[in-house]
Amino acid sequence: MFAFAQQEKDTMSDSEYIGLEGLDLLNASSGELSSEDFSILEGMSPVSLRLLNSACQRICVSKGVEIPHEGAMPYHLFFLKKGKLAIAKHLDSKLKVIGHLLPGNVYGEFGVLRGRPRNASVITVEDSEVLCVEMSAVRQVVDADKGFKDALEGLFRQRLLSNSFIRHPVFRAIPNEARNALARELPVKYYERGAQIFKQGDAPVGVHLILSGDVDISLHKESGSDVLLETRSEPDVLGESCLGGKAMSYSATAASDLDILLLDKEAIRAIQARHASFLSELGPYINKRNEQMQVRFKLTGA
Repeated sequence: MFAFAQQEKDTMSDSEYIGLEGLDLLNASSGELSSEDFSILEGMSPVSLRLLNSACQRICVSKGVEIPHEGAMPYHLFFLKKGKLAIAKHLDSKLKVIGHLLPGNVYGEFGVLRGRPRNASVITVEDSEVLCVEMSAVRQVVDADKGFKDALEGLFRQRLLSNSFIRHPVFRAIPNEARNALARELPVKYYERGAQIFKQGDAPVGVHLILSGDVDISLHKESGSDVLLETRSEPDVLGESCLGGKAMSYSATAASDLDILLLDKEAIRAIQARHASFLSELGPYINKRNEQMQVRFKLTGA
């Protein structure tokens, strides 16, 4: 796992790394995965471990290579054997380092579990050795081995929250250590495409923070017609009217597979305990979002 930390240099320029073409795939050799090197493999059956190793390649990567880049389609799950990697995201038009990976760490779980483009770049900080396992083999093991799937899900949820927190203007104000702790503690809810998150008129339960995926926002008008108002993506919020105790002012449906953090009373209380000014910072942001939505309602004649 990686954790946010204060870095001596937290941004990178395009000239400081090279792309996937820097990988020496022609000289790649078979890799060997073991639970001694990677704790996420502990308890895995010999058959599952053999399957992963049969689809594993060891690559030696020089410093400054991007493997893989943000937005790339997933083809492998990566295991860091030696070296050090930086996790970076494009934030405010800059490539910002948001964490590091050390030997024994795994990455690429977002692609395995959601099949969506990578949500961060990974760049070698020093000469490194990486074991790459083909996606087809990883998915076979995930389907057959509940323990491995649960371990990947746990890693995925923590990193997803960490990534979303650093992108969001409200959560970004929370100190690094507190963000890391919250990413380990707060639950993430998964919705399949087409699932309804809430309906217009439902009782308020809290604000929903979109962590990954897209959400269709629709309004049921008095005339009986339903109008699609917009599609929201991470790191936007849903249910902004409920902070004042009001019912949900629109319906929200998963437009894709979706991960959401529900900021209900319990979650807000947990965050407040680690960052006392959180609610006072969240309030103006939600109120502004609610005002924007009210303008949208007027434009539709609601």
